[in-house]
Amino acid sequence: MKSFYLGLTAICVAAMSTSCIDDDYDLANIDSNVRVEVKDLTIPVNIDKVTLKSIFSLGEDSKVKEINGVYAVVETGEFNSSPVHIDDFTIHGVSIPSTYVDIPYVSIPPVGDIAAEVFIEPEERDFTYTGYNIPKEVIDFDSASGQVGVNIDLTLSGLEQVASAFTLKNLQVQLPKGLHITSIEGGSYDPATGLASIPDRRIEGSSTSLHIVADKIDFDQLGAVFDPSAHTISATGKVHIKSLTLAINTADITNQSISTTLRLGIDYAMPSIAINSVTGTLEYDIEDLDIDPISLSDLPDIISQSGTDIRIANPQIYVSLNNPVQKYNVSAQTGITLTGVHRDGTRKRCSLDDGYFTIGTGNPSGLYSYCISPTRPDAFYQGYEGAEHVKFTSLSDVLSGNDVPSTIEVELNDPKMPRQHVANFDLGTDIASIRGSYTFYAPLALNPGSKITYTDQVDGWSSDDLDAVTITQLTVNALVTTDVPVDIEFTGYPIDANGNQINNVSIQGATVSANAQGQALTITITGEIRRLDGIRFVAVATAKSAETLRPDIKIEVSNVRPVASGYYEKEL
Repeated sequence: MKSFYLGLTAICVAAMSTSCIDDDYDLANIDSNVRVEVKDLTIPVNIDKVTLKSIFSLGEDSKVKEINGVYAVVETGEFNSSPVHIDDFTIHGVSIPSTYVDIPYVSIPPVGDIAAEVFIEPEERDFTYTGYNIPKEVIDFDSASGQVGVNIDLTLSGLEQVASAFTLKNLQVQLPKGLHITSIEGGSYDPATGLASIPDRRIEGSSTSLHIVADKIDFDQLGAVFDPSAHTISATGKVHIKSLTLAINTADITNQSISTTLRLGIDYAMPSIAINSVTGTLEYDIEDLDIDPISLSDLPDIISQSGTDIRIANPQIYVSLNNPVQKYNVSAQTGITLTGVHRDGTRKRCSLDDGYFTIGTGNPSGLYSYCISPTRPDAFYQGYEGAEHVKFTSLSDVLSGNDVPSTIEVELNDPKMPRQHVANFDLGTDIASIRGSYTFYAPLALNPGSKITYTDQVDGWSSDDLDAVTITQLTVNALVTTDVPVDIEFTGYPIDANGNQINNVSIQGATVSANAQGQALTITITGEIRRLDGIRFVAVATAKSAETLRPDIKIEVSNVRPVASGYYEKEL
């Protein structure tokens, strides 16, 4: 090519030398430029065969993988949440005034098993339980567990002057209703009425204490009032000894000559209750369950160039995770949103059809797997066999836009233990975290309307002689062979030595048919083209049906013949 231009220059110089013989002529004002018309000048270049496999150039770390003969975008990762934790709380008791009962003098007979019996009916006493700062996760109460105690101290003043011991018989005690008693010193308790019955009990000395212990309270039976807006609970009732018989045995009499009046003192104590588990309705927001964005910065050129608009037929997100509250037979749930973030700042959000999927219960392993996709695939990705399918129709559009997004943000929306009934749910302790892994698997099967834009350029044509040619029409002829199953629109743009596109030209492209075999291609560029260094080719393939990008799909361009017309102009 270069020799052609050098020859053209030599001819022009020879012509000028013949015309100018007299050296005395002043040539300063004579135009020394020569201009020669150029028509149908063939530029000898060649373009190597290009196939999709070589265009992808898959590396070990590439996001695009070749799996079972199909290209797919694959990304994996792990995630975990903060431990599930609901605070414990305290139900506070209040002091209860003491009760005193005077027992008038009773004549003590000299013989018999029972020296004296007195039936006593002490007065009633009210109690109040109040709990503040109930955790917001508690929506309603059935019952709560904690160390519940009712202590009753009895002192028989004046007995020390009469006897060394006494007996309590048929003791009836009114307690709070709804207790689950664990210790009542041999007595019995009816949670519906709150009445406790304690059989005969011999007391050495003049005082004794009754310790009644429970580990759970049924708030419905107790008559408690829960205010979820104020996060408080309160209950009122009565606690007192309803009746008892006081007996003194003849054998315990120490002084028959003293006549006295006895006084029975009764003190009640209901300590605060530290609640460590609840049965009722809970709702819990799972915190810090985040997934790192999926970076698509290293995608191959063929699917990452401007103008590419990909709608994948059936992309899939596989998730495997545990249910941290399974031991309580409680389910969890979360939504999921993917947002494609494009280089121009636009964002496309895609969310689940039904808003969320449920993490169930009952799996002995405690692990649950899900395939989240527009349609259920014929086969699940390796390692997720048996996954539960979750419908996510809009996921097909996560890569769509003016180009493929640089990142995909993955958001687990509102992960929580939804409002539901629980039994004996532990409070005040870290239970477990949600831990899981995911695989984003997007086989490059394109939905109708998807566009793939591929650009490549052939350059290095520039030379002193070619730079002197102003091209007014550039025609690029070639043969195209392809097994791409869709039509391809070809265009081409002239570029200069700096790689800049030469504008202000008119371009007429051509369409290459699907599966073309040696189809002739002509691209015509008209306008004023200076300092031509090459051509930037643009091929746009638009899917008309669901098509899959495979490694064996190829585009081959051969017999490329650029033909230029214009004029050659150079100063001699």
